[in-house]
Amino acid sequence: MKMKKYLISLLCLIVCVSMCIIPAFASENYIANSQNNYQSEHNKDMNAAIINKAKAWIQDNYKDIYFLRNITAEIIRTFDAGNEVRYTVAMSCEHKYKYTNVYEIPFVKGVQNEIKNRKLENYERKAVNDFIAEIDEDANFGNYSKLNVDIVIVVDKTESTKPWKMYYSDGVGTAIHDIEFLRPNQNELYRQGENVAQTLIEKANSSFTRGYSNYNRVAARDYSRLYTSSPTFCSAHPSGCLENMLQDHSKWNNTDYPYVPSIFAHNDCANFVSQAMSAGNLPEDQKSSGWYREKGLSNYSASWVTVSNLKSYMTNASSSHHYWDSSNFANCNRGNIVLTSPGHVVMVDSFDGNIHKFNGHTNDRYKYPFTSASNFTYYVINRN
Repeated sequence: MKMKKYLISLLCLIVCVSMCIIPAFASENYIANSQNNYQSEHNKDMNAAIINKAKAWIQDNYKDIYFLRNITAEIIRTFDAGNEVRYTVAMSCEHKYKYTNVYEIPFVKGVQNEIKNRKLENYERKAVNDFIAEIDEDANFGNYSKLNVDIVIVVDKTESTKPWKMYYSDGVGTAIHDIEFLRPNQNELYRQGENVAQTLIEKANSSFTRGYSNYNRVAARDYSRLYTSSPTFCSAHPSGCLENMLQDHSKWNNTDYPYVPSIFAHNDCANFVSQAMSAGNLPEDQKSSGWYREKGLSNYSASWVTVSNLKSYMTNASSSHHYWDSSNFANCNRGNIVLTSPGHVVMVDSFDGNIHKFNGHTNDRYKYPFTSASNFTYYVINRN
């Protein structure tokens, strides 16, 4: 009997302990799950706030000049820098001028103001009018055009009430710039227009005939539009993707110029710009020291695929292929060339009187804005 009572008491003790222990474990598990859920909800709320901030900035920045539609935003990179977190937001939208004609644009007003009191020769006036006509075409009045840009928002982790700082990426690497440089400054654009008019008249009066008159800058630009994009990812290929690289090889001209990872090792910028210039009728040179790539094959010259060699070839003053001439930000328009660094090159897509855009590879970029804030080097083709 005593043994029976002992066993019953022991069983009760086990049950009581179990009833205490099991809820304790359950409670701990619940707390952990709640923390995870809170963190997840917190991240979700933060991401939503970041995206809304970026969208609001785009709308506010361009609202006086453009109608905007189809605004999208995606966080493509988050970098924890200790006391702050950097969120890179890939923005995309379509914009259309609120102006109704090219002569309402402050940049063009500056051009017109510079020539209004001058007695111009016909060839001088033609040079100015041709430049304005290109702006008119790029402005594409009445139609929407694409704009892609990466905005960087910096959040201070130590002080939640501190205003977020905003920057933009130049679309080349991880370098960031003051976002205010993306805001169209109408007074500055007017002044640039005056300076461009002077340059155009001086150029028209120059006896300098270097260049290649058969280069079709529109065809080159159109090629660069056709074979690039602004991806938010890096498509896989045998050699993998470098950190922070954004590429979509499905948008490349893989038929005529197959990608060879062992040769290009991610870096396709010069190869891409060379393709576009060739599509614009810049003559290839099959000599060993020339500039060429055989379509469908991997035979190519160093000047076709390497930025430094490409620049040396195109700017060789003692040669018949001195096709690139130094220029500046305001004068560099569609089908012309920008070196964003000694090791990276892109093609100018357009200039509508307010926004300059480029197309490029390595970081694949399509209709991406660039400003005079960046330390870029500019070249124009077709001086004669």
